[in-house]
This record gives sequence, structure tokens and C-alpha cells, in this order.
Amino acid sequence: MANKNLIFTVILFMMMLSSQSQNALKYQLPPKEILELADIRPQPAVRIDSRNKYMVLLERYAFKTLEELAQDEVKLAGLRINPQTNGGSRSTVYYGLDLILIASGQSVKLNGLPENPRFGEVSFSPDDSQLAFTNTTSDGIELWVLNLATGEAKRLTEPRLNGVMGFSYEWGPDSKSLYVMCIPEHRRPLPADKVLPIGPSIQETTGSKAPVRTYQDMLRSPADEARFDYYAKAEVQKVSLDGTSLRWLEPAIYSSLDFSPDGNWLMATTVERPYSYIVPFYRFPANYNLFDGQGKLIKLFYAKPLVEEIPTGFDAVEKGKRSIGWRADKPATLVWAEAQDEGDPAVEAS
Repeated sequence: MANKNLIFTVILFMMMLSSQSQNALKYQLPPKEILELADIRPQPAVRIDSRNKYMVLLERYAFKTLEELAQDEVKLAGLRINPQTNGGSRSTVYYGLDLILIASGQSVKLNGLPENPRFGEVSFSPDDSQLAFTNTTSDGIELWVLNLATGEAKRLTEPRLNGVMGFSYEWGPDSKSLYVMCIPEHRRPLPADKVLPIGPSIQETTGSKAPVRTYQDMLRSPADEARFDYYAKAEVQKVSLDGTSLRWLEPAIYSSLDFSPDGNWLMATTVERPYSYIVPFYRFPANYNLFDGQGKLIKLFYAKPLVEEIPTGFDAVEKGKRSIGWRADKPATLVWAEAQDEGDPAVEAS
């Protein structure tokens, strides 16, 4: 009997030790050889201006930090959103920026860059005199510019950019201003995740044959629709290089801004209702609106309908106009593609 009690005591003691060791367990470092391999930084990303004068090297890490991995993520309409910054949760981030003179290979001394930077969306101005980039902080996304001739960097906006739709700004054709996607000034409070429904959710499978691919992170309820509006809606502000700004376009869900080659016209694409619960936002209805250089609406060029039905096959496309854009060798001429077989490769084109 004494032996049984002794064995029971030993087992209980070992279980207590195991429990304590599990509670105290922390992340461990591997041997030095493995750690050195894991810490090798990838090759920097490269940006070169159109005149081949400047080269920008953007340093990045191979892995996200634990702090980044622990941040909240909202998944709506095929988008993955960081609710704290109002930007993409999977966006590429750079932690260092170097400016090189290509002819001599010399590095340009830079002043005024943010501390502990998290750079993104790096682009040269049309005249290659400035470099714009975003910097993501714990409060949101800021817009910065770097004067390439002097190496001086400065912040143009507070952390109020909206990067949910994959872009936060576009350079103006004069290189003296930027058109910035900003969180609406009078944005309403965030809608609740769950709202008591006023009726049942009904989705029908009757009607015509409609093969649809399977997508992740779709909208599932009116509450999701309201949250999608909240995060994705932005107002376009025209921000000058001295930091002054004015509202240029009213709040909407902008998926792209595209200036004509002569700089006199802007094609602004907005996502419209009705939303879908089976396809991502880029299949939602969209308006292609033409504005003049002062932000005045000239006309609705094309209203794309909801695209839930696309034929199967690798070459299948949607019906109607697609890939709408400006012709590069003309001042202001729009071009687009339009399938002559209803988008179905199994149908002979007319």
C-alpha cells in the first residue's frame, strides 16, 4: 500500500511540474545557425524613375512581427482589412528607404524620414522630382513626400488615409498635388458586427444555370454590407506639396482614379449597390465616371452591372465593357475590351 501511495505522489508531483512548465513556456530561439538563416533579409525592392536618374531601394523583412500577426483583421467582400489603420492587413510593408544616384552609384543623404517607418505605395511624381509614399502608424496611414533634389522628406497629411481598396493616393498630372483617399470627415460610428435581423435570410438557387467560382471572405448579411461601406468609403482630397488640402470628390467607394495623358480628364471608378454574397467586390456593380480638371462630373461613361455569372473555362470573361483605360499615345481617348462571344469561349464569336 505504501508503494502505491509513493507512486501516486510521484506521478502527481510530475504532473504539477509539467503544468507549471507549460504555463511558463515562452517562445524559444533556435540554434545560432538556424537563426542566422531565418534572419537573412530578402533582396530589397527597387523603384527607378522614368529618366533612369534615381533608384530607390526598399528594405523589407522576410516575416511579419508577432505584433503585426496579433493585430485584428476584418474580412469583407474579398478584402482583408486592418480596422486599426483602415488599410489592408496583408499589404507589403518596407522598413528602410535608400536613394541612389544611378550614374555614380552614390547614396543620397536623406533627412526628415519618419522614425520606425512602415513604408508603402512608393511612387515617383510624373516629372520625377518627388517621391511619394505612405507611412503606417498605430493611428493610421500618413502621406509623405521626398524631394529628390534635396533629400528632404516631409509629412503631408495626418494619419487619415483610407487604404482599404488597395491604393491611398494618385499623383496629379502637374506633379504639384496628389489626390488622396481620406477617411470621410463626418464618418458615422462603426456598425455593430451583429444586428437583430428584421426577417429571414433567403438565397435562391432557382433560375438559369449559373456556374460560379468559390471565393473567400464574402459578405454574409446586411450588417456586413454596412461594415463594408464603413471601411471602404472614402472622400478624395486634393493635397498640395505644401500640405494644404481641399475636398475634391464626395465620399464613395473608389476602386480607381485614372487621369488622361493630357491631364484634363479623370476617370473615377466607384463600387455600387446591390452587393453580392457570392462574389468579391470587384464583381459588384461599378460606375465609370468622367470628371474634368476641376472635379466636375461630366458624364457617366459606363455603368457595369453585377457580375455573378461567368462561364467556366480559363478564357471566360464577363459580358460588356472591361479593362477600360486611357490610350497612352493620345491626349484623351478611352479604350476597352468587349467580348464578341458573350464571354464564353465555347460560343463562336459573331
